[in-house]
Amino acid sequence: MATIINGDGIVTAEGTSTTQGRLRLGEDTDNGTNYVELQAAANIASNVTFTLPSADGTSGQVLQTNGSGALSFATAASGSLLRTTVFTSSNIWTKGAGTNQIKVYGVGGGGGGGGGEQYYFSAGGGGAGGYFQEQIDTTGVTTVNIIIGAAGAAGTGSTGSDGGTGGTTSFGAYASGNGGVGGQGRVNGANGGNGGTATGGDLNVDGGDGTQATGQGASVQGARSGNGGSSYFGGGGTASGASGTAGNNGKAFGSGGGGGYGNNGASANGGAGKAGVVIVEEYA
Repeated sequence: MATIINGDGIVTAEGTSTTQGRLRLGEDTDNGTNYVELQAAANIASNVTFTLPSADGTSGQVLQTNGSGALSFATAASGSLLRTTVFTSSNIWTKGAGTNQIKVYGVGGGGGGGGGEQYYFSAGGGGAGGYFQEQIDTTGVTTVNIIIGAAGAAGTGSTGSDGGTGGTTSFGAYASGNGGVGGQGRVNGANGGNGGTATGGDLNVDGGDGTQATGQGASVQGARSGNGGSSYFGGGGTASGASGTAGNNGKAFGSGGGGGYGNNGASANGGAGKAGVVIVEEYA
């Protein structure tokens, strides 16, 4: 790749047969060898010149074009989506530049599936976490504490224990989604766990219930453990497919785990629920 400076002061970084032209600006060599690079598209239909603004913009402004290559800084149109952040662990949301409104979506942790003890005990599926959705004016708001609800633990097959309840997900004091209840273990006709509730949102949706186990005891044929409840984001873990196998873990954020299904000589754990999530969309 050649760099040419002609008599008009034009710097040309020519491409090759395999690489487009690039302009590379390195950092202070005392600090290392990293760089910032600008490069042309690999295929350009016609010549184009971008003219940079003559001065910097203000915080939160965006770079726009007039359609003829002249670039300038401008305030983003009200209501424009600026950025989206997904939180899968507890953290602090910090408002970005130019943000005036946010939309928050969250779900509590899914409940775990019950454990299937030996001798053909099948267990219930865990319930899904409650879902909330809220639009918030961020005037005067800088940060918000986020708690992500943990997944409910899988029930233990050796003891036929119930699955654990999922944790509560919250976006500060604005809204929260409770976790789903764990599925039952060693009881006849083990029930699925109830779905969690939600409060504070513009929209609050209960999580789906885990399904009940069918059949119980060594003499019962065709018994089956329960499926994990579906959350707003999707389906839960399925029941164990055969006796002596564990339930499947929750799939979508906030969904429940499937119940375990013990057989005559081997116990089976339930599936764990899926942890919650918070999604924050920031708007101008």
